[in-house]
This record gives sequence, C-alpha cells and structure tokens, in this order.
Amino acid sequence: MKRLSMKHLVAAATFFLAPAAMSQAYGRVIITNYSLKRVNVVVNYAACRSDRFLVSQGRMEGGKVVPGVNQAQSRRGACLVSSITGTYEGNDKEKILPYEHAATTYSHFYIKKPAFNNGDTFAIWSANSFAADSEPIAKFNANRDKKNP
Repeated sequence: MKRLSMKHLVAAATFFLAPAAMSQAYGRVIITNYSLKRVNVVVNYAACRSDRFLVSQGRMEGGKVVPGVNQAQSRRGACLVSSITGTYEGNDKEKILPYEHAATTYSHFYIKKPAFNNGDTFAIWSANSFAADSEPIAKFNANRDKKNP
C-alpha cells in the first residue's frame, strides 16, 4: 500500500473542508435606498472590520420612487452585522435612523421611511424588519378600503 505524503493529505483535506467553510459565509450587505439623496453608509460587524460605501439615491419615475442600490465591496465571510449608520452625502445634520442589532445574518437592507410615519425621517431597516413593521398597517388599510369602497 502506498503512503500519501503530507502535501497530498493537506490538499485532500482542503478539498473536502473548503465547501463546508464556504457554507458559513454570508452574502455581501446590499442596501436599497428609497430616499432621493445619496447616502454614505457604515456597516459595522461583530468582531470584524467595518465596511464603508456610498449608496445611490432613488429617482422619481411615473410618480413612484425607483430606488438606488449598492453593496459592500468586501465579502463578509462569517461576520454578523451589528449596526448600520448612514448620513446624506454633504449633509451630516439631517438624520437617518440607524439599524442596530446584537448580531444578524441578514444581508439585504433598506433606507426607507417608516410605514407609520409621513414625515421626512428615513431609517435603515433589514428587509425582514421592514416587512414585519409594514404588515399590520397594510392589513389595516386593506380592511379600511373594504369597508369604505
């Protein structure tokens, strides 16, 4: 029986373990911006280096906002998102409410007005939390529309 060299064993181990390690990698953070201004974003990760990037502004088309989208340039591997902050390009005084979480695997986020607020304040949401926040309001509006055709 032929013995394998250490080099061959390491190569074989890498071949079999690499797919398992890759399955632990989370997607790059993607931010969809519904404001009509460009936003400088800082994505903070638990125990990893932060990402900083600019997200394009949305634009009006046919009375609706077509959002701008951008993603973090670096791959985040197994890093969990702990917070995302944003400031409008050229205007540090106008506030965007940050996204804060102990640590999340989510990768898709929105810069959008809260569903319950008609003011000018935008917030950063995970796609999941925005849907959960908007659902009761959508149900209320649907029921109201049924009662008042």
